Amino acid sequence: MDIKEWVFENIADFNSKIKTEEDVKIKIVLPFLKQLGYEESDMAYETPISVQIGTKKLPDIRPDIAIKVNGNVQLIIDSKRPSITLAEKEVLQCTSYAKLVSTPPAVYAVTTNGLDCVVTNIYTGKRTSKIPSKNQLVIDVNKTRKKELSQIQLREVK
Repeated sequence: MDIKEWVFENIADFNSKIKTEEDVKIKIVLPFLKQLGYEESDMAYETPISVQIGTKKLPDIRPDIAIKVNGNVQLIIDSKRPSITLAEKEVLQCTSYAKLVSTPPAVYAVTTNGLDCVVTNIYTGKRTSKIPSKNQLVIDVNKTRKKELSQIQLREVK
């Protein structure tokens, strides 16, 4: 199920009840994530994450929701007001957060306005409208990490 289907089943009067970015985050994204198997302990909200590129330290970024797997941020969610159309600019903001949050980068970046949702796999660039369940995220994290390791091993051999 994607977020739009969930909203149609669970939020009566979307247009009158959901007006702000916080409404989207609290009334839609959080309950939807819980249905996907995520727990409160998996999530951090607006938590500053330091960013360093080389020797240069940049101002902290504050994703709306950061989801951790095994202590590392693996999924970043950026909520937008329902009146915002998800253009490339909004999606790129979230994907840049996912790339900068940690070493290694998060696996997924999610941008949503409560109805539309763009989920980007940071490693493959593939986009979908479905947020992965917690179980799927764990599988994807493990698969991605194994792939990275084998590429590193290949370079070392060469």
